[in-house]
Amino acid sequence: AISSREMGGLALSESELGNLLALSALGSGAFMFVVLPRLAECTGLRGSMVLGNALAASFYVALPLSPNAAVLTVLHTATNCWMAWLNVSYVASINNIVPSDYKARVNGFCATLEAMAKGFGPASTAMAFAWTLSRWGNAGHIAVFVGLGALHLLMCAGTWFLSGAVESAPKGLGRFDKAKISPVATAHHSVPAEVVGGFSKAHRRRDVEAAKADASTDSPEEEEDEEENAPEPRE
Repeated sequence: AISSREMGGLALSESELGNLLALSALGSGAFMFVVLPRLAECTGLRGSMVLGNALAASFYVALPLSPNAAVLTVLHTATNCWMAWLNVSYVASINNIVPSDYKARVNGFCATLEAMAKGFGPASTAMAFAWTLSRWGNAGHIAVFVGLGALHLLMCAGTWFLSGAVESAPKGLGRFDKAKISPVATAHHSVPAEVVGGFSKAHRRRDVEAAKADASTDSPEEEEDEEENAPEPRE
């Protein structure tokens, strides 16, 4: 955007670049709130990730070919939208497929990699972009963008072969699924098997046995009353 036209850029000023980034942020925010939920319902989590990687690859390749600032703003907004969607989708997939007792460690590891990538990614691509310009001039300004597009195509292929378990969380006891949680978590969150409806089976058995005993055992007074009230046999 800010490189000279001789090098294939648009030679934008600082204010023009700031306006471009502001409009891109507004567009991606609207996309996340309006389009994203409906898209996930239509295509599913894995399908939308495949679509997002394919579109991100095409937008990356088209970015350096923008003829003016307006087209660049539209392409940059679209790229930001799909990158944000991919970030949310992959985090949701991790939480859906990883067992509950490993989620904290896996998410912590992913957050560490994400923080490293946010620092290493822009620095490395900027250095690569500067190197391609110094090496090939105008012909090399598209090389880094083509490389990023190829990376997203690889991610698209890898996402296609993901397990269907990424679509939804495992069923059972929700996040405390007894088949997937640790023994420590089971001790705190599992419900005793004999407790049903707030009463234990042992209490219910005692109640049933007591009722049977009351029904089968009559007091002596009741037996005498039954004998007195019994009809006399006819001769």
